This record gives sequence, C-alpha cells and structure tokens, in this order.
Amino acid sequence: MISSFSSFTNPFTRSSFWGREKELGIIWGRLLSNPPQSVVVIGEPYMGKTRLVKRLMESSLVDEQVIEYHFTFVYLDCKRYIELVEDWGTKTQADKEKSVEQKREGDTSNFAAARFWWDLYNNLPGNSQGDESFPEPKKNEDDASLLDAAYDISFAVEKWVQSHSQPVIFVLDNFEGVARLPLRNSDRLRSMGDSCAFILTSRYALYVLYNYHPASWAQPSPFYNIFSDTIYLGLLPEQEVNNYLVWAVQEAEKSSSHWYASDSAFIRKIAGRHPELLRIACARMFEERLSPQPSSETEETEAEEEDYKFLTLRLVQDGSLLCKRLWEGLANPELYGLVGSPRAIKKEDSPLLSPYQSTLLDIAHRRMASDTKILFELEQRGLIERGNEMWCIFSEVLRQFVLMQEEVIGQANTGGPAAITSLSGTPTERDDEHSLTYREGKVYDYLKFHLGEVCDKTEIMQAVWGEDNMPSHSALQKIIERIREKIEDDPESPYKLIAVRGRGYMLRRAL
Repeated sequence: MISSFSSFTNPFTRSSFWGREKELGIIWGRLLSNPPQSVVVIGEPYMGKTRLVKRLMESSLVDEQVIEYHFTFVYLDCKRYIELVEDWGTKTQADKEKSVEQKREGDTSNFAAARFWWDLYNNLPGNSQGDESFPEPKKNEDDASLLDAAYDISFAVEKWVQSHSQPVIFVLDNFEGVARLPLRNSDRLRSMGDSCAFILTSRYALYVLYNYHPASWAQPSPFYNIFSDTIYLGLLPEQEVNNYLVWAVQEAEKSSSHWYASDSAFIRKIAGRHPELLRIACARMFEERLSPQPSSETEETEAEEEDYKFLTLRLVQDGSLLCKRLWEGLANPELYGLVGSPRAIKKEDSPLLSPYQSTLLDIAHRRMASDTKILFELEQRGLIERGNEMWCIFSEVLRQFVLMQEEVIGQANTGGPAAITSLSGTPTERDDEHSLTYREGKVYDYLKFHLGEVCDKTEIMQAVWGEDNMPSHSALQKIIERIREKIEDDPESPYKLIAVRGRGYMLRRAL
C-alpha cells in the first residue's frame, strides 16, 4: 500500500543539519585560540547561517590529544531589532506625533536597545530569572528610563560573564538588528570583548552596516575591528551535495518513495548546491514518487519527462520567496558598501536594475559579463559558479526566476507605477492603498507570490517568521484581519483575501 503524503511523513519537510564541515573546523580553530577569537559569518538568506551556529553550539570539541573543551554559548536572534528600528524610520511625522497608545511596537531605537539587553540577559544559561530582576522594557516608557534600563542590564550581563568559569561565546544571529541600534550599544559590546568572544551572522559585512553610524569611523576601537577574517557562507562543496543526495534516496526508500536513477541528477540541476533548495526539491520528489511505478522502460522514460516538467514548475513556485530575497538583496545599498540609512528608501524599490542584478540577468541569458569585482562578489555569495569555462547561475530555479524579473520590469515600465505583477506574470492593480506594517507586508507578499492558491497557515508562518520563531495561528489570523482592513472594500465580507476552511488563506485573482 502506498503511504499518503503529508508534512509529517515527508522526511525532507524539516531537514537536520548537514555539511559545512570546513566552516565548522575554521570556527572551532578560532575558538581554541587563547583567548578565543570572535568570528563573523556572512551569507545570503537561506544559506544555513542559523543552522551552522546552532550546530556549533550543540557540538562538543575534542582535540587530537583527546582533550575536551567546554564553552558556554549564549544565543540570541537579533532579527526583531531590525524591524523595530526600521518600522520607526518609515513612520511619517504625523504618525510619530500620535499618542503613545497608538504607536506600533518598537517605535524608538531606545526601546529596541533596552529590549535587546533584556532579551540577552534572560537568555543567559541558568539565568532565566537572574540574580537581579529587571522588568521587561515597555514601548511607552520615556527615553531616560529606557537608557537607564539598557545600561543597568548590560552591566548585569557583563558581571555574569566575568563571574563565569567557562569561556563565554555570545552567538548573535542576524546581527544587522544590533548594528542598527544606537552606537553606544555596540561600544558596550566592544568593552565586554576582553571577557568573552562573539560569533555573529549577517548578510552584509560589519563595516558596511556601521556606515549607518558615521561617528563609528571616529572611534579608536570600533566593534567590528575585534573580529578575525570573515567567513563567507556560499554554496556547498560538491562532495557534501553528493553525500546528501545518497542519503536522500535511502530515506525516501524507507517510506515507499521509490526514486528513479535520474532523479538525483535532476535535483542537482534544478537546485544546484544550495542547501535549502536541495531540501525543497527532495521534498517535492518524495511526494511525486509515492505514486505507482511504470511497468515498462518506455513508460518510465515518458513518465520521467512529464514529471520533470511538472516538478520544475512546482519548484520555481516553491522557491519564489527564497529567490525574491536573493534578488532584492542585490539592490540594497549595503551590498555596494554605501552609506545608507534604515530611514532611506532602498534601491530595491527602484524600477532600475542594480549593477549586480544586471550582471545576474546577463548570466541568465548566457551573455558575457566582464565586471570582475561584481562576478567575484556574486560567486562569493553563492549566486553564480563556473561551469564549462563560463559563468552560470547556481540553479535552474533561480535562473528562471531572474528571467521572470525581466518580464516584470518590462510590464512595470509600460504599466505605470501602480502596476504589480504576480508570480505567474499576470498584472494586477495595487490595492493596498494604506501602508502595511513590516509583518503585514511580508504576509501579503507571500500571498501575492501564491496568487490564486490556497496557502497553508503553517507554511505562511514558516516563510515569514522562520521555523524556529513561528507565532500562534491566532496571531496570523489577526494579521490577516489587519491586511483585509487595508485592501478590502468591506473587511467584514472579504472577497479578495479569503479563508479556506481547514486549509488556510487565498489571495484571489482579480475577477
């Protein structure tokens, strides 16, 4: 009997950590220095930065002399502080003058800073309550109280580090959120560097992030100077990919998903050496191969051809959110090393292509690209690779997405600034006349990329919040309701964004 597909029976719905042995070895080597060296890991979204550092925290280190080393890791995801600071930066003056009760969460950088230190303090191992009790910072507190709270809590964190017997390593994931806080917070971290070490993950180099603070260049010892050479997390080595696909075939077989001999080669071509796209491709292949097998070799060949056409379309769709993040990141000022501001409109909002996007488009068309600096950085970030003595995009999924962006831009240029384009290339009119908040916009973007499809609630939350930080279903429902208030003519009787009982939500195509 063929087992039915579900997210609970599919072994690739949530994959465990694999690969990255070289990067793990480099980080361990630096932590074994005396004192331990601080490390920064730079990589694109979905490249596995978070899984890498969490794997590091779970590992024990034993050297060639069978000596075991112990570290105390303190982990904190700093993504929320990006949102807190950027939300405030995009407010209008009228919004800022509203009463405290009407302000959205995280409307000041001082609140975000106090929250950062409070979160860090409460993440100290065995210190959930702490020797000292600090009240949770509130967004309606005055600046003086928030400044005092940040200082007092940071002092308590430093005191805990100094009293700890094992070397303390702070793992600050998505460090962009801390870099955007007032500079004094990074100075405070810098002053703690003699007693601990840091492992940071970021999409962009630290010195570029600190361009937000011109005063940082005048500091004699800026925070980013304490780090050893940057580790760039790019595509996986060929051998690690091959090992993963061998394991994938074996895992699928255990659950009666029988893969053809050519399936691994198809996955390798469509997903490249990208860890998340490989997982997604294996998940879809597992689902496809739960169906009965052809009875003859001719039927098998014909089935493979049709299956691969269908799977390619599904995987381009499945990978659209990932590809969108990669594509838009190539338009951000940070990539150029430019001085930016969280309050400035990012280049990704411009109808013009950045030099990095133009180069990627040339490569997608297999045209010659000659800017060595841009090619080097695209390869370093794992977006392109060398094949048959020419540059190519690392996966067929991203290549097709990039070609679709060319069509989107062409339609936008002819359709005017009010036109938006869905994943299928169908233009629709922009109906979110009132600005969406950061989180509402993320949910709305996901629904737009799956226009006309029923989106599972869990998949929405995983895509927007990440699998380790998913909110409750009721929290998602409240965001859906707020989106409806801004896009529906009658939010009480929605017809654009509807709920499908027992399944999820769907943004309907224009009638």
